[in-house]
Amino acid sequence: MAGIVIFAVVALAADARLVGDAFAQFDWRLLPLAIALTLWNYVVRWVRWQIYLRGFSVDVPPGESLAVFMAGLGMAITPGKLGELVKAYLLQRSGRSTTAVIVPIVLAERLADGLAMALLAVIGLASLGQGPAGILLAVIPAVALVALVRWRRAAEWAFTVAEGLPLVGKLATRGRDFYESTYALFGVRSLFMSITLGMISWFGEALALVVILGGLGVPVNGPLVLQATGAMAVATLVGTLSFLPGGLGLAEGGLVGLLMFLVPGIVLAQAAAATLLFRLVTFWFGVSLGVLTLAWLLRRTARATPEVVV
Repeated sequence: MAGIVIFAVVALAADARLVGDAFAQFDWRLLPLAIALTLWNYVVRWVRWQIYLRGFSVDVPPGESLAVFMAGLGMAITPGKLGELVKAYLLQRSGRSTTAVIVPIVLAERLADGLAMALLAVIGLASLGQGPAGILLAVIPAVALVALVRWRRAAEWAFTVAEGLPLVGKLATRGRDFYESTYALFGVRSLFMSITLGMISWFGEALALVVILGGLGVPVNGPLVLQATGAMAVATLVGTLSFLPGGLGLAEGGLVGLLMFLVPGIVLAQAAAATLLFRLVTFWFGVSLGVLTLAWLLRRTARATPEVVV
């Protein structure tokens, strides 16, 4: 329902009649290509998910691993995508792993995706002569978090103090397992791999936006790729950092505004139509696949009686 409201607001703000005309002129033969590029995003991120699992010796058949990963996409509608922690629940319930391993993996995915998106935004905007300083500011908290986690001496001191306290002692002991997993994931090699694959995967969605813009009559060339990459990355970052469910409203409004600002000659109706199509074939497509997969997994696990790892 929220998505329908957002679509209606965007269409009305841009003049629904003109947006309808833009849709009528769209080359719908290009839509499968845009969807294929979105699937490319999911495949690369799933490969990264597999690398993470194997790094912690989590033995999950590829088909089940893919299903759990896809189920997480259904939680993209939650604030900051924190609902993707459902992957930890699913793997623990099936006896494949523990939350102490999977929760840090999910958080590392989110951190790497945020940094990858920030780098794509900087590359896109800087190549267009736009100042990337504001984007770089968004990276500072993430870098500070990584540095804090990697400060083992401070972490050991904090755990030692906490373990001696009456109420939080047991939680601190279990927290050491979470910390060790997070420490490994935030290493230079692991982060480099994760951010690199994140940039490759999300660039697929930037290309999907280029395809959609081309289908609406915008000339496709090198500058358009940079413009679409910068616009997509900034709008996605703004939507995620807002902690609104799925970034609804801000992501759409931000993308319309950025396309109008960055793409020469584009009109409001084209920018609005491109935004609506882009969110449909990326965000809502992924959410729909994820919700269906999650429902299937929950139904399947409800029929089983697995041994839960504590």
